[in-house]
Amino acid sequence: EVNILKLAAKSSSNAECRTISVRGTEDNAFIIQAKFVLIQSTALLVILFFNEIQILLLDNLTLQPVLNYSLLEYNVLDDGTDPCAHGIAAFDTSILVGGVDGRIFVFDCFSGAENLNVVFKDILRKHESHIIDIHSDQNHVISCDVSGTIIVWNYCDGKYSVRVKFDPVPSDPCTCICVLNQFVVAALSTGKLRIYGIDKKRLLSEAIAHAKCITALDVCPLNNLR
Repeated sequence: EVNILKLAAKSSSNAECRTISVRGTEDNAFIIQAKFVLIQSTALLVILFFNEIQILLLDNLTLQPVLNYSLLEYNVLDDGTDPCAHGIAAFDTSILVGGVDGRIFVFDCFSGAENLNVVFKDILRKHESHIIDIHSDQNHVISCDVSGTIIVWNYCDGKYSVRVKFDPVPSDPCTCICVLNQFVVAALSTGKLRIYGIDKKRLLSEAIAHAKCITALDVCPLNNLR
């Protein structure tokens, strides 16, 4: 189930909540991640199950299924690990979803007769281990895998290619990432924060922010806070 909360613009006391049942295949009852993305002024909810990606169109407080995409065709693992996708981001007219074995699934969005249409487009395979986070701003898309490798993607003529690749930190993998202007901010499992320069293609700064693993990270574009 997914709970959608709609807040009034002037008063937080006037809130409307609706619980919507979303179901995949029988083994997909557990939702790993859900995130709203905005494509061409249209809000889409991307829901990640263990073996499936669902993309739904938000219309007021109702969700209309747009695409169900199975991951089992690509995520056949020999080590007994359940296929599991991590990381959601939108850039230009595409939605990117991270998966196991370094795959990033790319979905293309385009205007249909009535609603926005979403179709599977490509798989990016430049990572070598499971994707743990994907983030984007108006000019950049970045991704990180469990080894700590960070990739800044270049987008041109509808295709993604590697622009910059930052090597992992031995024994201190990245847990989540953000991008703001020309900076990549990476949180590490030891509680450190690292700031990389995209144009300079190197580490700029490192700080001990917490005593233990950082599990979430965000940026504020309005005043450049991280």
